[in-house]
Amino acid sequence: MPRGDVRIPLALPMRGFRNDLPKHEVPDGYLSGAQNVLVRNGQVLVRPGQVRLTSTGPSTNSVMVGIYYLDHLQAERVIVGTTIAFWLYQGGSWSDITGATVLTGGLYQQVRLAAFPLSNVTRVIAVNDKDAVQVTTGTGTFSNRVIAAIPL
Repeated sequence: MPRGDVRIPLALPMRGFRNDLPKHEVPDGYLSGAQNVLVRNGQVLVRPGQVRLTSTGPSTNSVMVGIYYLDHLQAERVIVGTTIAFWLYQGGSWSDITGATVLTGGLYQQVRLAAFPLSNVTRVIAVNDKDAVQVTTGTGTFSNRVIAAIPL
């Protein structure tokens, strides 16, 4: 047998993921963690990746985050954030609710959304690791908000 041509059989774990255990306690047949793979029908598969939702926004850019919530009037709302914009799904179509400030982050400045329902208004706060904090009530566009620094 030529040098470097030694084949070692490797049994693939087909039972799924156990990232809730320390690595030394993960039983045989499980993965301790993985990225971009999934176990389906006993096979380890590479995730198919991003697929286009629509031919127009929001999927003309990379969708980074989505949030579904009930506002203070119990109306269902879906907002997604891309690398450059925010979109509201309402009435079967997407509306751009970015406002005056376009996001300038990239794939490494992940957008995060959080909904805060109050007695008479629901605010959705959006952040990434680059731009100013933005806020919307779900009925208008996002706008910049200045939040004082918190001393640590």
